[in-house]
Amino acid sequence: AHFGSHGRFIAARLNAEALGAAFDSAISSSLQTKSELTAIGGTSQRIVRDVKRKARDTVGQDIEPNDNWYVYGEKYWQRERLRYDVKEKKWEPMLPLNSDATGVALEVAFFGEGSERLVREFREIGSDRLFTGERLVAKEGRFQMDVEHTDRRDIIKFHNTFCDTQHRAQRLAKVFNSRLKQLPGYDERTTPLISFLECSVYVVEDRNLGTIGLLVEKQLDPSKYKKWNDNQGGVDGRDSFDHLTFGGMGLGAITEIDDEDEDSEEDDDES
Repeated sequence: AHFGSHGRFIAARLNAEALGAAFDSAISSSLQTKSELTAIGGTSQRIVRDVKRKARDTVGQDIEPNDNWYVYGEKYWQRERLRYDVKEKKWEPMLPLNSDATGVALEVAFFGEGSERLVREFREIGSDRLFTGERLVAKEGRFQMDVEHTDRRDIIKFHNTFCDTQHRAQRLAKVFNSRLKQLPGYDERTTPLISFLECSVYVVEDRNLGTIGLLVEKQLDPSKYKKWNDNQGGVDGRDSFDHLTFGGMGLGAITEIDDEDEDSEEDDDES
């Protein structure tokens, strides 16, 4: 569990129901793995990157860069940080999170893994060569094909989809939260709401890989959060997606909105 792996134990009872459940689990796992390793929109197989990993309970222990970190000083990081403007469909330059940042550092080992991306620690470095500001994480492609192309245009394009999806997810979260607040059982002190972290891309020059773009966002405490879904329809503790209910009342479906509707809603929000 400390390394993010998952498993399922089925008691070896000698009856048809138990054996059926065991075979069903094995088949589902095999199909899921095959689907996960198949390129989206195609049939070619994707190779998962062979990377160094670390336990989640060891995250956040360093206060300064050491041999377990890749350090990019002023020569390799020109304070370049980009944010994706969904309305304009382009990347905009941003200042570093901390005004005194003169470099950035990337942990060698990864501590988190999703269906598409790997996660490791990321920090800005101040003029005193110590970590400065809040804890961050960098998300990178999980598959070998994601890191084979280091052309700057390919790097930025790779992150477009994630940032655009993150923005749309936040829009849906606002609709969900609004409906949730209208339910009789809602209590602002105890009822959790949904939100998504803002992300940006740090561009650095790596001695071996050339120009690379790191998708960075605020780090959640890995000891206090739980990943409830696997991004492929599976939900921890549930066999299928049942209709969501809250206090006996349905929340209803939230449908995706197209770009024009989304832009008009944003204009309404700003006005």
